[in-house]
Amino acid sequence: IDREAILWDVDNHELQHRLIGHAARIYAATFSSDGQHAITGSEDGKVLLWDARTGKRITTMPGHDSMVGAIASAPHGVVATGSKDRSIRLWDSADGQQIKLLAEQDNEVGSLSFCPDGQYLLAGPGRGSSYPALVYRTLDGKLMSSYRGHDNAVYASAISPNERWAATAGGSRHEIHLWPFTQPEPDPNQVKVLAGIGSSIWSVGFSKDGRWLAWGKTQNPADPGNARLEYEIRLPDEQDVLGVPQPVNPERTYLRAITQHGDWRLAPAVDKFGRIERLEIRQKNKIRASIEADKRIVRLRAFTFTADGKRVIVAGTSGAISAYNLQGEHVADFGNHNEEVWALAVSPDGLLLASASADQTLKVWDASVTANDKQADKLLLTLFHGANSENTALAKRGMQRVQQARPHIIGEWIAWTPAGYYSASANGDRYIGWHVNRGLDQAADYFPVARFSQQRYAPDVVSDTVRLRSEAEAITRSNKQQSSPTLTTVATLLEKTPKAPRLVQSPPALVSSPEHELTIEYTDTLIINVNGRPLELQRGFKRPSNPTQSAAQALKSVTRVITLKPGANRIELLARNDFGDSPVVGLNVDYQPPQPIDQIKPNLFLFAIGVSDYQNDELNLGFASSDAAALIARFQQEASHRNSLYGQVHTKALLDQQATKADVLDAMSFFDSMNENDLAILFVAGHGMQDEQENFFFLPHDIDINNLFNTGIKWDQFHELTSRLPGKVMLLADTCHSGSIYGTRGRRAALDMTRIAKDFSDADSGVIVFASSMGQEYAEESPAWRHGAFTKTLLDGLSGAADLFRDGSVRQSELETYVKHGVAELTKGRQHPVTISPGALPDFVLALVP
Repeated sequence: IDREAILWDVDNHELQHRLIGHAARIYAATFSSDGQHAITGSEDGKVLLWDARTGKRITTMPGHDSMVGAIASAPHGVVATGSKDRSIRLWDSADGQQIKLLAEQDNEVGSLSFCPDGQYLLAGPGRGSSYPALVYRTLDGKLMSSYRGHDNAVYASAISPNERWAATAGGSRHEIHLWPFTQPEPDPNQVKVLAGIGSSIWSVGFSKDGRWLAWGKTQNPADPGNARLEYEIRLPDEQDVLGVPQPVNPERTYLRAITQHGDWRLAPAVDKFGRIERLEIRQKNKIRASIEADKRIVRLRAFTFTADGKRVIVAGTSGAISAYNLQGEHVADFGNHNEEVWALAVSPDGLLLASASADQTLKVWDASVTANDKQADKLLLTLFHGANSENTALAKRGMQRVQQARPHIIGEWIAWTPAGYYSASANGDRYIGWHVNRGLDQAADYFPVARFSQQRYAPDVVSDTVRLRSEAEAITRSNKQQSSPTLTTVATLLEKTPKAPRLVQSPPALVSSPEHELTIEYTDTLIINVNGRPLELQRGFKRPSNPTQSAAQALKSVTRVITLKPGANRIELLARNDFGDSPVVGLNVDYQPPQPIDQIKPNLFLFAIGVSDYQNDELNLGFASSDAAALIARFQQEASHRNSLYGQVHTKALLDQQATKADVLDAMSFFDSMNENDLAILFVAGHGMQDEQENFFFLPHDIDINNLFNTGIKWDQFHELTSRLPGKVMLLADTCHSGSIYGTRGRRAALDMTRIAKDFSDADSGVIVFASSMGQEYAEESPAWRHGAFTKTLLDGLSGAADLFRDGSVRQSELETYVKHGVAELTKGRQHPVTISPGALPDFVLALVP
């Protein structure tokens, strides 16, 4: 931006020279192969040659007539430059003389890379109508290969040392593609794609009634800011919390950027490359003012009037968003995305602004603008949504599953406030965190927000931040409803989170006996997991009540005996306190017994609770009890299978009038005889609610909803039961049915099934969770299915539909994949199950296909 390049002494961290001479931004720089010269390329269209020892400019290398954004250096002093004028030129770095015009192509040049011997040059595409990456022979400029796998510009590339592979990074999804660059048309089957789950957000809009926000991830090259809308999320109000992303309802009307308001109109003036040079503010087609790109905006990309037509909001390639009055005068800055902004929209009531960006996020801002808001931080919410239709299709066919892999990345999302309070899908909180620099001599630290879920998972704060247009007010409101304060600064979290435990004594990687000692140094509370489950009878090593800070953080040591199973074992340790979790310390141990050990079949313990018929008839459901009975029947089939997986199948059902609070609590002793080799399944179907203090309750047959605390069953009681059991444990929860019972509190009284799932699958519990719906969505049931959507999909999956690999068995991971996609399809995207498996828990066969 400052039109300077700087040469540094990397050993001493000292600035050596400032290279001053360009008239515009510098976009590319390299050294000659002998290190004697530096070469820079700029938006001014010039290439400059510098003496790297003195910092003096040697010469200007003429030839390009537009921005030079790519430079590469080859052996023997050859340098290549690429420009927006679509030409690639070769130069002698010793004197700056042009060797040849290597190529003129249909695209601007985004990146350049030589192969190690300099015989071939890879050119990544910049702006254009298509985006091929091209390989040229440097001897004569012959085109040797063309790769067309990207959908947008490629600004980074490399060729492997063995000259077999090219790597190109870019496209609208920010992917890295590895492809065989010696093939004229690389074989798609040999291409490897390294990709995350996000992609650029190209469009945004508010529904006409202001209740929904929508966005799209598919580019429209002809009109980038008006690409189609593909997903939507319900915005919060007094009764409804922030919803979950879902496919857009085609019958809903959405409003985009406002480019005309009464007699006033916004008209972009573009250059020969189609880039917006300025935005004209016109009244009755007369230019009254114009907005020029500046250091904040760089290049204009998106613009809209405010709802009242008194302000113009613009955004650009820098990611900055600013407001201007109708005289073209700067009024306020909203804040920034990390990359260019493609689209803007204002809510119908004028209170909210939404922005869509290439940084893969959607942001919601307070749209109110006054003359005193010059540097006001108006950000309310940031949303990252990882839906990817291609990956979804693969997961449904079972093509993505590898050993120990889980298909969690499909449809994961997280929405967070500036202070890091968030609402998310079950695993969405693994995608954001705090990056903390530790100076020049230390690696930076990264703190995933998932480590602070106890403090920062707060859907109520997220919802109220948007509804009240104030994070501070939302936190204050939340504090009044809870016994302990919500607000803890980020600095405090990072400072007081415990350090990672240290293994002082541990078994080697390969052992021949099952029992071994672990000696561990730790602070605060220690949690030990073996193969995804807490160490037997160990719920963490607790401190005395109300310890001082120094006592809690004092270093302690403990020795514990662990028992391994034959084969691979995973041991994980973490420390925990009220502020968050330490990093996980992991250890892999392979136990190979000297003699084969007879495999003992596990026993299955299934306890199913289903309440359709309530003492209060207004609460009745259609199929909760029949769901529980059907699941019992399905697993009883396993006992009669000739190759049964289980030694014995034990079942217990409490249906309708049988499922009183007293009887449910009394029946929890059903699991008392299971051991560490067995599998426990707890199935719960019926209504669930939360009170205003965010206590979660299951509603038994004899519930009095006006006296939840005394007549409801706290989910904490189910949690305590499942977390203390040996062996593998699954929770199947089909609750959160129709909203009629929630009264004036609406969805805010519904169970947050994502929170429940995260609590049960946490490191100190280790429970596999399948829950019927995400967040506070409602779970559906229908006479057409004769079941709830969740249980119908479960039953279909267990009967063979989830056998994705057609091997006659249904693994836990296969059922997980099938249920997630099956329920969403059955309900046409209205219901999205939550499934979480403890990360270190090995996959296992749950049922055989009948």
